[in-house]
Amino acid sequence: MNGSGNDKARTGLRENEASRMQIAFLFLTISDHHQADVWRAFLAKAPPGTYRIYSHAKRTLDASAWLAPFRIAERVMTKWAHISLVVATVALLQAALQDPANTYFILCSESCIPIAPFAHLHEFLCEGAPAQMSFFCYNPDYHKTKDCQQRYARFGAKEWIPEHRFRKADQWWILHRAAAAACVRERERLWRFDRVFAADEHFFINVVDRLGLPFQNRWSTYADYEVDRSHPVLFRHLSRRFLALLRARGFFFLRKVPSEVLWID
Repeated sequence: MNGSGNDKARTGLRENEASRMQIAFLFLTISDHHQADVWRAFLAKAPPGTYRIYSHAKRTLDASAWLAPFRIAERVMTKWAHISLVVATVALLQAALQDPANTYFILCSESCIPIAPFAHLHEFLCEGAPAQMSFFCYNPDYHKTKDCQQRYARFGAKEWIPEHRFRKADQWWILHRAAAAACVRERERLWRFDRVFAADEHFFINVVDRLGLPFQNRWSTYADYEVDRSHPVLFRHLSRRFLALLRARGFFFLRKVPSEVLWID
């Protein structure tokens, strides 16, 4: 077989593998989703067998809640910036890993909405992304900051991760299955992060980095921290032009979006 034939065979194999890959959406929420109808419309265009949903809500969900059928068995009482968020997220990963078809795992909140078509997301992850790649948004020079010094001082496994390798990433990541499985396997190290402020910004990226798994610096979920570095802007007004600009910049999701939104075009 000539080189062109080999290329076609590899392309066909890649496309066949991609068609079997599922995306696991992991909803870590306080209650039901603020924009369930947006998610319903987004997922209505997804081919069968390309996604699954898993839900962990802090509060008890009504039977009519959109996320109710997707609740996992384990339930953790979560608090903002607390290690309990990591425990709940690991529980979501553990539940989703039970399905061998789940290849990518995306963490979402009740105020996160999709802004790109499902086909674009699936194509990017399952056909365009490098093999076994995970995606975090992080500052590569974080170890040089005062914030790193303060948080690392409360870190309980300094022999495992030196300060110059201590990373911080946005909570809303995309993990490949290999990285997700590693985070579940390493959950016994989780309590070394329990005194670190916002441990959910540290545990996952540090596990992936420390174990040498591949990841890229890519912000898949847009949030605006210009007004308050601790809390993102609440988008009460949205325009389709604004969402188009975000898509052009490579974002797939937007937060924080409340239950009541005024569309201005």
